[in-house]
Amino acid sequence: MTLTDRYEEAGRLVAAVLRDLHLSGHVTPGLAENGPAALRAAAEMLRVLGVEPSVKRLGTQKPSVFERPDLRLALARHDLQAVFRALNRIGVSQRRIAAATGQSQSEISEILAGRRVTTYALLGRISTGLGVPRGWMGLSYDPETVELLNNAS
Repeated sequence: MTLTDRYEEAGRLVAAVLRDLHLSGHVTPGLAENGPAALRAAAEMLRVLGVEPSVKRLGTQKPSVFERPDLRLALARHDLQAVFRALNRIGVSQRRIAAATGQSQSEISEILAGRRVTTYALLGRISTGLGVPRGWMGLSYDPETVELLNNAS
């Protein structure tokens, strides 16, 4: 791949990322589909251009809410209905949850009504969007989560 090809590819990535980012810095569903590799590449290109990229995640706003034992257990059990209800109680709207997790507001509403999320890809996007460690949702090994689940059973 020539240097010109690399610049053209980087330009396409940056254009795609910029299309998928709101001015507020929230990640939209389209960006989640492009994957983290595209985001890292575009972020690096923005740094080269002198722009410091910033992507806000929901969890960076109120990380302590996810440290509550009841929510840690809900995350480990993939009980997103309980997690999303807790977020609603502290003032986080369904639209904000949707924007952070790469879903539509209607999908968040369905989850709040009892729909279970079982796909690894969606659970991963939710973990990333909420800003919680993947291990807390059982998506990677975390000894504390294993102990939490064993003690809860």
